[in-house]
Amino acid sequence: MPKRKLRFDSRRAVQQLRACGVLETIRISAAGYPWTYQDFFNRYRVLMRRSDMTKADKKLVCRDLLATLIK
Repeated sequence: MPKRKLRFDSRRAVQQLRACGVLETIRISAAGYPWTYQDFFNRYRVLMRRSDMTKADKKLVCRDLLATLIK
């Protein structure tokens, strides 16, 4: 897919975060530092689908996001 000005491609962003080790760092950090689900949601919501952002159960949304991103 060609680059476009001012266009956010979430799949490409996840690929870049995975390649740079950021997602692994998040996993390690979460294992050693107890974040609240709301904190995690607020910090990493840019990686979520719009439909997930409106769900009331933030814990489930965060778990689903991590399961999707960290395989």
